[in-house]
Amino acid sequence: MSAKAGAKRCSAFPSLLALGVSLLANRPHSAAELSRKLAAVALRRAAKGGGGAAAAAADPAAPPPPCPRAAAAAAVAALAARGLVDDAAYARWHVAQRGAARAARPRSRAQLLGELAGKAVARGAADAALAVVGAHSELAACAAAAARKPRLGAAALRRHLFYKAFAAPAVARVLAARAEGTLAALAAGGAGGGAPPPAEGEVLQ
Repeated sequence: MSAKAGAKRCSAFPSLLALGVSLLANRPHSAAELSRKLAAVALRRAAKGGGGAAAAAADPAAPPPPCPRAAAAAAVAALAARGLVDDAAYARWHVAQRGAARAARPRSRAQLLGELAGKAVARGAADAALAVVGAHSELAACAAAAARKPRLGAAALRRHLFYKAFAAPAVARVLAARAEGTLAALAAGGAGGGAPPPAEGEVLQ
């Protein structure tokens, strides 16, 4: 019997599969994120049964029991086979969600890449999702971040924006826009700064 088949025979597999569907109904997950959540649930349930699972739960350094861990991985694989888990689709969703929340918490392209890396999304999938986030979108996010710091002087604002990992060209445009009084328009998605907006496909590195 293969390891994958054995995992599906594990008593934890059906409930983990159902839990995975439930979690995905709330929002998309990357494969690694969902696997971590399901494995954690499987370990907690196994720990209640005592034995080696309980020892593993008591010692964070101990490797997890093979059955819960394998069942979680098998559940994610089964969901992926059904098209319910897709890291590329998750990356696109994540970027869109962060874009919608730009006014409340502006994020640079580099920050978005870091967030996706934290969810174990492959760099290729992350780059593809961010391909639609052109220089104009990065610029608007940078301007939104600057607009949230009206009391900072130019030097302090420059440091703040670089700390947030915004690209140097965007920071320069934003500082110029603030000096010219066009920062609000730039944050709203306008060109601002006295220059035409770059093409959406132009990505600031």
